Amino acid sequence: MVLVRVLLLPVAVAALVAALVGAGWLGLVLATAAGESTTPAPPARSAAAKPRDAKRPRRHARPWADRATTVCNRAYEQTLDAIDLVVLDSPDLTTRQRNLELLTRALEIESRTLTALEALRPRPRPDHRTIRDALRLFRGVVADDRGTASLLRRRWSRSLLVRRSAAQLPVNERLNILFLGLGASGCATYFDPDSYSLDRGADAVRPSPAGG
Repeated sequence: MVLVRVLLLPVAVAALVAALVGAGWLGLVLATAAGESTTPAPPARSAAAKPRDAKRPRRHARPWADRATTVCNRAYEQTLDAIDLVVLDSPDLTTRQRNLELLTRALEIESRTLTALEALRPRPRPDHRTIRDALRLFRGVVADDRGTASLLRRRWSRSLLVRRSAAQLPVNERLNILFLGLGASGCATYFDPDSYSLDRGADAVRPSPAGG
């Protein structure tokens, strides 16, 4: 999804979007990540069959990658909504207020979604290590973002946003690759900063570490 609107992001906002949206703003409660489907019950056996002999319908969990994609897709939509609300629809906010509000919403989304991804079971045996590595990296992202938020609330610093963005870029790329390998395309998109481009016709404003 691409927001087709006129937008000229202030430098600091662009840097924050690159640092935190690219880092992975996640958001979804556990219940929505644990979808299951139930297969129809087998045909009834003869009246002579004992109840304990009757087969029970089996419950099949959707593959891990499918459920992870559901989590990340919803987080992605929530992230776009946050950008829409804070950047586009809050003209009275100062640059500092806009960044801190965006940061607060980002942390709420990514923290909930990290919890949701960690709770997804069962994990495919061949993918155990890759899933573990991806979640470990993402855990680090959330911890770093919390630290950044704490520092910025005490003392505003545009240079900190730029440094955070630059440091996060290779982590985003690694997460994108890991989730692609797992088949969780929604999560790969979620960790791709380019997926948050805001276009106006042929002109695109893409957040970048340089702030533009």
